[in-house]
Parts: sequence; C-alpha cells; structure tokens
Amino acid sequence: MRKIPGLKELFVKDYIVLIATFIGVLLIGLSIYYYFIQNNMFGIYGLGGSAIGSFIVAILRLFILRKLFANGVEASGQIKRVSFYRQSCRIVFEFDYDAEHIKAVWITVRNQKSRNLKNDSDVKLLVNPNKPKQAIILDLFD
Repeated sequence: MRKIPGLKELFVKDYIVLIATFIGVLLIGLSIYYYFIQNNMFGIYGLGGSAIGSFIVAILRLFILRKLFANGVEASGQIKRVSFYRQSCRIVFEFDYDAEHIKAVWITVRNQKSRNLKNDSDVKLLVNPNKPKQAIILDLFD
C-alpha cells in the first residue's frame, strides 16, 4: 500500500491548498480588523464568509488528494513544460491511460524537487481511475 502524505507535506507540495489556506487566514484577520477596529459588520459577514469559503476549498482539495493517494493508479508520463512564477511551479504533462492520451496540469510550490524537473523527462504519476484528468506527479512526493 502506498504511503499517504501527512497534512504538512500536502501543504508544502500543493499550491492550491497553500494559497486557499493563506487567503482564508488573511480574510479572517481582515474581518477581525473591520469588526473590532472600525465597528463594521461587513467584516464579519463579507470577509468572514469569504474566509470560510476559502477554507472549504482547501479542505476539499486535501480530501481529493488524500483519496487520490488511497485509490489512485500509478502510471508513467512525460513532462512537456515546466514554468516557474514567483513561488509556484506549473507543470504540464501527458500520459496514456485506458487507451486515451491525456494532457494535465499540476501546480506545485517551488522547491528543490520541482526545480529538478526538466522538459521531456519521464515521471511517475498517480491517476484517479474514475477521472483520469485528475493526476499528480508522484515523483514530487518521494
């Protein structure tokens, strides 16, 4: 059985989880500021509600990733393009699954493992058998 990464590792590797959590914390801080400093209820209802929505996105993404590690199928693929922007890394990769050629994108946090990925290199992937477009690069978690 494949090892399911801990929450800390998923936060460090997945950009969507990291950004959604960061935005949620920022919005909670702003809502507290508006409520207590400016006595404005917009802070609690507007920004607080948006923060809860952001946390829901992060939790759903964590659930999807953990389920993918539990039920995913390993496949091999090829990286087509790696691009970096500030602290994020966008990786476009292609693979074949069930006689279907699939092109997918994974956005991760810039780190040493993502910097080592090169164009046209082979990688191990983890694919959702029900939704093959939902795939991640397993080499980033080893």
